[in-house]
Amino acid sequence: MSIDREGAVAALYTRLQLPPLGPAGSGVIKAFSRIFIDPEQLGPQNQPALELIADTYELFNPAGTRVTKQRGHPNVWLLHIDVVVYAWSQEGNTSPETQLNTVLDGIDDLLAFRSDLGDKHDPSNQVDTNLGGLVSRVSITGPVQFLAGAGAQQASVICPVEILMPS
Repeated sequence: MSIDREGAVAALYTRLQLPPLGPAGSGVIKAFSRIFIDPEQLGPQNQPALELIADTYELFNPAGTRVTKQRGHPNVWLLHIDVVVYAWSQEGNTSPETQLNTVLDGIDDLLAFRSDLGDKHDPSNQVDTNLGGLVSRVSITGPVQFLAGAGAQQASVICPVEILMPS
């Protein structure tokens, strides 16, 4: 089986644009991107905004230990992806963390196993999405980091996600 890293990342990006987070303009998220955009360039009118940023890719041993390539054994890749969300509170008495928590709830929902979204039955994984059978699993791996921005109106969250590719 050939590995399709880009296909897996693209499928995750597409999945995160489904309700309740998307589609862009009518869901919770106002802007989606696969490249880093500084929140100051986004502006308050385009927030909450979600960015999907590749972090690192590594070989993974099904026993759970990280390894280097061993001759005669298939590569199992673990892709580390950061889902970065920016939020701006338009009202002075509302924290941007309120919006970020709503988005995190949506990410949790979309990364759960969902047959209604095309996930394939897998007896070894009935909790996390497999993006329609494209990957073994996609899951939040924590910790999720909240970061305050300039002033009390701007905040962001970095949600680490792992994609376990099939062997």
